Amino acid sequence: PRYCVFSAKTEAEDGTSHPALERQMSRFSARLLVSLPCVAAALLLTSIAQANTINAVAYCNISAADAASTPVPGATPSGTECATFTASSIDFFNGNGNTLGSFLNYYGVILGSVNYLNGFTADSDLDDSFFQFTGSAHFVQGQTYNATHDDGTVMTVDGNTVVNAPAPTAPVDTQFVFNEATGNYDFVYDYTEQMGGSTYNTDATLDPVPEPASLLLLATGGALALFYARRRNLRTL
Repeated sequence: PRYCVFSAKTEAEDGTSHPALERQMSRFSARLLVSLPCVAAALLLTSIAQANTINAVAYCNISAADAASTPVPGATPSGTECATFTASSIDFFNGNGNTLGSFLNYYGVILGSVNYLNGFTADSDLDDSFFQFTGSAHFVQGQTYNATHDDGTVMTVDGNTVVNAPAPTAPVDTQFVFNEATGNYDFVYDYTEQMGGSTYNTDATLDPVPEPASLLLLATGGALALFYARRRNLRTL
């Protein structure tokens, strides 16, 4: 608080400067200069931690029943767990062949690399496979979200089913309107590929937290810039 007094007035009414107050301001500015990089680093780490990460697991060689009707989120599918991975968004397409690796890597949304399991590889067949995506996202009340899928998908947000389209289909867009209060909610999105063409993407994966860190960092920098500008003005009086 005392620094606020020093920064508010450093000269008398007749324009005479106060050397003691000037020295206090110099020490204060030095402290700000030293601490600002630490504050910026902490804010940057907070911002990075808030970036969206989607966890996913894949099952291969699922039963014909599961392939024909996507299991509801929370149910354990048939088949064998064949891959785990993380992604920055849900945007997948088998544009370079009907293989597991082609589907997962076509749009480059995988973070790191795919962990293939139980003898399955990137060259394993994509038909009769199941994928479950879990994470947290920011949803806006009244906003319409879209999922493009071939084949079926069942999607839940905050435990409530928002898309129930489990059957095989040609590429189709399915929308839902979010009716809960605006905020961050956990989601579980299940998708199955039966045979042939495969695509799955949705825009319902926005970053779970608005980014206050960048705004605070900008405000801190602006305040420091104003502080030094005031000091320059005082020295010219």
